[in-house]
Amino acid sequence: MARFNFLAECGGSRTPCAFISRSSKSKRNTVPVNRSRRTTCDSSDTYRTADGTCNNVENSSWGAAGAQLARWLEPEYASGTGGNPRALASDGSDLPNARSISNHVHFELSFLSVKHSVMVMQWGQFLDHDITGTPVLTDNGSDIDCCDRTDSVLSDPDSPCFPINLPDGDFYFGDGKCMNLVRSEAVSGTGTDSSNPRQQYNELSAFIDGSQIYGISDSEMAELRDTDSGSGLLKVGTNNLLPEGDSDDCFLDTSDSSNYCFKAGDSRVNVFPGLSALHTLFMREHNRVATALKGYNSDWDDEKLFQEARRIVIAELQVITYNEWLPQVLSDDGAANYSLGLGNYNYNSTLDPSLSNVFSTAAFRFGHSMVPENLTIGGEVVDTGDLFKRTKYVINSLDNVISSFLDAPGERADAWYVDGMRQRMFEEDSATKDGFDIVTLNIQRGREHGLPSYNDWRDYCGLGKITSFTSDNDFGLFQANDLEEMYHSVDDIDLYSGGIAEAPVAGAAVGQTYICLIGEQFKKLRDGDRFWFESTDAVTGFTSDQITQLEKATLSRIICDNADNISTIQRQAFLNVNIGGVETANPEVSCSTLKEVRLRKWQE
Repeated sequence: MARFNFLAECGGSRTPCAFISRSSKSKRNTVPVNRSRRTTCDSSDTYRTADGTCNNVENSSWGAAGAQLARWLEPEYASGTGGNPRALASDGSDLPNARSISNHVHFELSFLSVKHSVMVMQWGQFLDHDITGTPVLTDNGSDIDCCDRTDSVLSDPDSPCFPINLPDGDFYFGDGKCMNLVRSEAVSGTGTDSSNPRQQYNELSAFIDGSQIYGISDSEMAELRDTDSGSGLLKVGTNNLLPEGDSDDCFLDTSDSSNYCFKAGDSRVNVFPGLSALHTLFMREHNRVATALKGYNSDWDDEKLFQEARRIVIAELQVITYNEWLPQVLSDDGAANYSLGLGNYNYNSTLDPSLSNVFSTAAFRFGHSMVPENLTIGGEVVDTGDLFKRTKYVINSLDNVISSFLDAPGERADAWYVDGMRQRMFEEDSATKDGFDIVTLNIQRGREHGLPSYNDWRDYCGLGKITSFTSDNDFGLFQANDLEEMYHSVDDIDLYSGGIAEAPVAGAAVGQTYICLIGEQFKKLRDGDRFWFESTDAVTGFTSDQITQLEKATLSRIICDNADNISTIQRQAFLNVNIGGVETANPEVSCSTLKEVRLRKWQE
């Protein structure tokens, strides 16, 4: 069978990373599960550790890098096994092929959002790379190509492979093709039998702690710092862009010698121009804050300037996420149902904030549906399939990239995906069609992780199981009919497919099931974080005056302060300028009119 040159769905040289987990080929030393790098914790430490350990003093590994992904429902693996993927329908027949589901249910239809800019998707990816990353198995550090092997976990439980054999007659890829999927690395000692099922883990800290900016270990952080300056700065590259990274991490335009791959706290920095742009803005924001702090506190040394600036930038990430972004994803009411607004923080030391398997593997991948077919960058219309891992757009003009994400409406989060995501994801050579389909991989990954079905998660969320494809559910008739033609029973629907096919709740980007799973996770991330910016702890917290300033943070102001030459912008970066055709709903304003975080409050 012919194959694509695919690796796992994230990390490595040919892999997508929008809202998805990274692979072991991320040039990062994975933290062993359940083994903290800090054996003892000191509650008097002012600053977060790089890897999230000791956030909870009594349970130092909770939420830290290497923590097992939490199970909110017991995994659903093949009957009688400790970890063989979910592969059979409720009637004992095979579940439908993941690519067939993608082709029949999630084909290309474009419904642009009248409300949300593409920046909603882009912030979600940037945030995802701060909180989640699930490594895949390797062969002594080398990538595994399951399409070159004859073994599969369905026939050999010890196999690292769960590839997707694409159906014959595939309209894009053709006949006899294979899509690679390597199994996620298991927590040591799990998966021995049904009483001890296979578990996966998060190689990042779950906390919103800026690890995509600063790295997830002390050594990574040290590599990114400009300690020679003595001013607490991060390193910069040419023209105040990100420093140069590994040349294998992006597709370089060899005709332009100025092109290079970027380096940041997360190796996925290069996968999409908007992501690279946000990384650049927040590297600059750190340096802007550190420079201002030095002006107010000339006696502070490099370490204090760096850590205080890092603390402020992390707070800005948290404010933007909870005050601006989550209300757009969950709706104002949805966010309020989980008390996610500012002013509701109440640290709970008994709460484990570790990411859940269902959030990482399915619910937080909703943003794949919001990627548009193309973007207009500096007057040039560029197809999505030609944007992946191309850093040249940011190198040519950071402002043009930022403007393209602010000015364009995103796709609605719905059952339908643009072809750039379903055929051309990380396509380097259009002639050989060496890209791949993110929907197919997401469905297959959910089965590989033993995620229970869509109906089980509806029941978990108190929404009630559906009993019919075409009634008593949240699907549109179109989506319901397509699902019915693929699945034998409503109890067989994969969560990823069913969750994204739900009609969005009024004011939200997603439907009821994803509102539940995303809302619950973000409540845990905040209330289980001892260093959350609203903490008034005398050691780890900010003063009340400082908190008041931090609450003013907006993405629009971050852009104004750190772009090259942007002087006007819409007040809310996640909303279109003309919402539903109403020009005054979210007008462009002068940057000078936007509220700013006044750093004088940090003068000692």
